[in-house]
Amino acid sequence: MIPLKPPTSGISAANPPRELSLPSSVYKRKKSAEILLVLLHYTACGFDFLGLSQLKNTDGLPQHYHNAVVSLFELKVQFVSCTSE
Repeated sequence: MIPLKPPTSGISAANPPRELSLPSSVYKRKKSAEILLVLLHYTACGFDFLGLSQLKNTDGLPQHYHNAVVSLFELKVQFVSCTSE
């Protein structure tokens, strides 16, 4: 993710940092870019991208997980027995 930070010059107790708000179109492009970077990273590590899914059963999870859209990835692993025959 690319964090958005306000400039640090001139910040003090009397002049605290302000929240940055983005226009909806810019926010959507930023989120799309973040999703693309995650997709590229995990597929480069050998994962298969299965798609996006919206979380449904979020009881007991923190609020930011409620109705969240998540990326699903799969990594196929090969079982190797460590016992000798």
